[in-house]
Amino acid sequence: MSVMRAIALLALLALCPPQGEDEREGPDPKRVAEAVRELESALAQRDPALREAALLEYRVPAPEVVALLAKAVGDREERVRRAALEALRYTPHESALEALHKTWKRDKALRKHVELAPVLYRAIGWHGDPESLSILESNLFGDENPESIRARILAMGNIRHVESIEHLLDVGRKTRGLRVRPYVDELRTSLAMLLGVDKGEVLERWEDHWKEVRKEFVMAEKPPLLPEALQYRWNRFWGLETRIRRGPRREDRGSEDGPGR
Repeated sequence: MSVMRAIALLALLALCPPQGEDEREGPDPKRVAEAVRELESALAQRDPALREAALLEYRVPAPEVVALLAKAVGDREERVRRAALEALRYTPHESALEALHKTWKRDKALRKHVELAPVLYRAIGWHGDPESLSILESNLFGDENPESIRARILAMGNIRHVESIEHLLDVGRKTRGLRVRPYVDELRTSLAMLLGVDKGEVLERWEDHWKEVRKEFVMAEKPPLLPEALQYRWNRFWGLETRIRRGPRREDRGSEDGPGR
């Protein structure tokens, strides 16, 4: 498989949410066997482009496949490691998230990697599991990589659970002032995604709003359409196709009325 095809595959993955198979039946055993065979063969090749391409193509939701994807996270080439993390991100199987959690726990060097750590956190957040919150918030501002901090905050915004709101508000509560200021946009974007309203850049307004609605709040099943600037930031982070509805300019300044319709 050519490098260009591998790049095209990665772009396609970024534009498309993971398409799961029927979890009750699982994938076709023949397809699993083929994926295992092709991955084992490709990962034994010296050419990193071949290893990368196979990781992007054979992301069958089965534990046997996930085990190979997880193993590739330890590859010597950064491009292959990135492809393995992306493959785990897009593989709709609980073992993929488990592998990402295990990777975070055991690979301290990866956590400090300037380029790959944000990819790891984005992959974890993509699965939208509340069990990931403890990892995403763990010693958040002890992280020396600003991009990792941004990735962790936005990843929490994809976990559609009340605990995510509490964690995000707690982040703002613990880190008032200059320390949190560089990440206000990410906090605002994630909170707006979860709460369905935009309360702007002043974190106290978010806390006041949460106190008002907390008792009767029900998380919307589907994410809302955000004001233009926030939606762009969200889509760019997740690699989603940007389809932004044009609206009044005041939305970009943080209307307290939430996303317009």
